[in-house]
Amino acid sequence: MTASNQFTLECFDDGAVLLDAHTGNLFRLNTSATNIWKRSLAGEAVEAISADLVRTYAIASNRAENDVRRALNLPESTDTLNDANGLVYDETPNGYRFSVGGMPSVEITNDALYVLPNTPAADFGICLRAIAPKLVARTGRTVLHAAAVATPGGKVWAFLGDNGAGKTTTAKKFGALEGFKVICEDKLVTRTDEHSVSAPLAGERNINLWIRNCQRQLEADSQLPCSIAPLANCVTGDALSFEKIFLLDANRRSGDQLTTQALTQSEAFCAIFRNAFHGSSSPSEWRRQIRDIAALAKNVQTFAATMPAGLEQLKKAVVRYSETTVS
Repeated sequence: MTASNQFTLECFDDGAVLLDAHTGNLFRLNTSATNIWKRSLAGEAVEAISADLVRTYAIASNRAENDVRRALNLPESTDTLNDANGLVYDETPNGYRFSVGGMPSVEITNDALYVLPNTPAADFGICLRAIAPKLVARTGRTVLHAAAVATPGGKVWAFLGDNGAGKTTTAKKFGALEGFKVICEDKLVTRTDEHSVSAPLAGERNINLWIRNCQRQLEADSQLPCSIAPLANCVTGDALSFEKIFLLDANRRSGDQLTTQALTQSEAFCAIFRNAFHGSSSPSEWRRQIRDIAALAKNVQTFAATMPAGLEQLKKAVVRYSETTVS
């Protein structure tokens, strides 16, 4: 695989992100490294790029060449498809396999899910809940590990963060306010069109419906395959455009207000990418997801949010924030 085929560079107003389409590993670049990678991917040799740096910045040739080689020398890749807590999703010759605690539990082909014979019934729900958003992602839609609300103005506010960051709690506090409505608590389906990025309102509801139906089927007869086709319903129907994305962090809880700090486009991209479900390791799928997430980062206001610690304080902070920011 040549460098131009292996790597995809997505440029922002504050630098770029570089995707290794072979591994799915992502690297954030500053403006200098961005320029070097642009030229390298265009086919320029290290010596030619170095010579231009010598002319432009009046630096020694050996320093220029070292700078170029250092920018092009990436850290070792890591596997981005594995979940925490012993849940592993990996590729097989015929599709994908999902394992729980090191034990293969589910096989996935293009159109069906099969439970392996030694999988205990108690794990059916665990597997289905963990794997459903990945299966939706395999249909060509980006799914975020996020909670979200529809605002009185008919826009989407999404809350991203690690488990325990307060995504669902914050969404529910907003959802209790007049004019707001919770549209998802954990799985936010996105739909990227030519000019906008939106969230289908029934996305998570349809995912959860598929999970319940499959679990009932498997409990009745675990040897029957579950069709993946119904998950196509997750991206259909009414949708609302994104307006804001809030990145939450349990370690940032303080004060008595909801405060925000705007992220740059590349910061927003990396935050959103880290909170996306990855459904396939194919280069074309990595590139597709890069395009979708870049559209969010470039077109949606994204903030690092600081929340109060404590439910009552959070409730008051959410009310104040909505009163000052919603017209």
